[in-house]
Amino acid sequence: MKKNLLFVLLVSASSLASSAQSTLTEENLTVPAPIGHTSSTSTRTGQILDIITSASGETVLFNKSCEGYFRSYTGKYTPYSDAEIPATVVMDDDDVYFLNILSKGLTDTYVKGHKEGNKITVNLPQTVLYNEREKDGYNIDRLKPTEVVSNGETTVTYTIDREGPQYATFTVSEDGTITLDDMGDGCGLGMVFISDDAWNGYVDFKQEYKPLDRPIVEKPASVETQEWVIAYDGTGYHVNVGFDEDEVYIGGMCGNLRSAYFKGRIEGDKVIVPNKQLVGIYSQTYFVYLMAGRVEENKITLSPEEVDFVMHYDSETKLLKPVDPEQLLIFNAAPDRVLVLQTFNDFTIKYQTNSAGIPQNPFNLLYSTDNFEWYGFYSFIFDIPSLGTNGNLLDTQYLYYNILMDGEVMEFTPDDYDVSETMTDIPYLFNNGFDIYSYGGPRRELGIYAESGFDTLGVKLFYNYDGLLTSSATATLDIATGNVTYEDASSVTALNSRTVVAREYYDMSGCRITAPQTGNLYIERVIFSDGSSVTVKNIKR
Repeated sequence: MKKNLLFVLLVSASSLASSAQSTLTEENLTVPAPIGHTSSTSTRTGQILDIITSASGETVLFNKSCEGYFRSYTGKYTPYSDAEIPATVVMDDDDVYFLNILSKGLTDTYVKGHKEGNKITVNLPQTVLYNEREKDGYNIDRLKPTEVVSNGETTVTYTIDREGPQYATFTVSEDGTITLDDMGDGCGLGMVFISDDAWNGYVDFKQEYKPLDRPIVEKPASVETQEWVIAYDGTGYHVNVGFDEDEVYIGGMCGNLRSAYFKGRIEGDKVIVPNKQLVGIYSQTYFVYLMAGRVEENKITLSPEEVDFVMHYDSETKLLKPVDPEQLLIFNAAPDRVLVLQTFNDFTIKYQTNSAGIPQNPFNLLYSTDNFEWYGFYSFIFDIPSLGTNGNLLDTQYLYYNILMDGEVMEFTPDDYDVSETMTDIPYLFNNGFDIYSYGGPRRELGIYAESGFDTLGVKLFYNYDGLLTSSATATLDIATGNVTYEDASSVTALNSRTVVAREYYDMSGCRITAPQTGNLYIERVIFSDGSSVTVKNIKR
């Protein structure tokens, strides 16, 4: 089987372009509009034609749907039908340029057509990729289906149709929709190898480009933003919030698309976020919508478009919070079906002046034997929040944690773990991708190579910030029972010249008490010699 050149480094500049021209690289293979234009002489088979890597003119974004065949990861040719695909078309007077004309064969290059009246004609073949090292590349050409029988099984392959028209046509309707005309006899637009014209596994026999029914939300350049914090489920990160009279723009909330903004309108002490906002494009593959929804019968459902997402807004404390904590704010990769990238509910977005705080306790402790057969270790799984007990987002570069086995702090050595040096303090963001693994949020998974000889595993989180070392309680998992206990309540230790001069205790109603009672939740205020203080919420064990 031939190599799929879409996954091979592209041609070098010396082979395709003069010194004044840019060329295809692995980097610009992933950007929507790579720059430069490369060319060489050609024949129909065996040499490359002009490769168009940039186009000037009016860039128009379409909502594309298509049908065709592609080669799946199993090597089989599989029929597919896709909709809601972002598609870029550049209009330059009567010249029309289609970026990534085959939705399953992304090369980040253009195919050129010419428009006369309501028809666009694309002459074939056209080269979209060449790899100098492999001495091969891809052409877009007119392909016809051919049935192949092997071992009693009939499959479909495609070959170049040299007898039919050596072009494809598109019709442009009055509303701007561009439709691939029927190519006849089951023919379609497909990719073939330059070296021998063999089909590479991608062909479209139907394509339709519809104009977008709404624009992508963009924050006006004149709107300045502040760095706020979104907090939810024990974790959080920074987002950008900007105000433009009675409108608010919030960006960076979608972890898969941090550049995306959505907007709301301020009505008194509420912010109304309109449903079904188009906020961006994810990985050149999906439109991303900001939508409202709910969980019904353990399934996420999308709310009707007229149902807005509503947040409380406190302009004095600079805080946003959902009115209904059960309502979902969803970043969804489709307008009318559930294709979730990220969901939020019962969150807060607030302006934070500093990162002081005390780590919350680890939670969701679990011991699993599932990975032993595959990786040779058992798994200690747990969540360590990046939020403090005061709700502040802690600065993760100053957070670290210890793992305890039967109450003793574990040591991680290069002999046993995939680490460069021995350590006991594991930085919050550390991830070796194997036996000390971070899932990108609070969830961690740690490999335990010992099969027996211990009864408990524990985790304790520390925060070394602004001269103070604060810590969570130690969360301890009993391996046999699965029970979790918390010991050594959150603490504060001065690391500089400040000393602790007093400790005050309060009940949850704010009344001062002499000392906390066992089993009761209480507030401890630690006062230092320089007059500063920090407040800790604890439970007396």
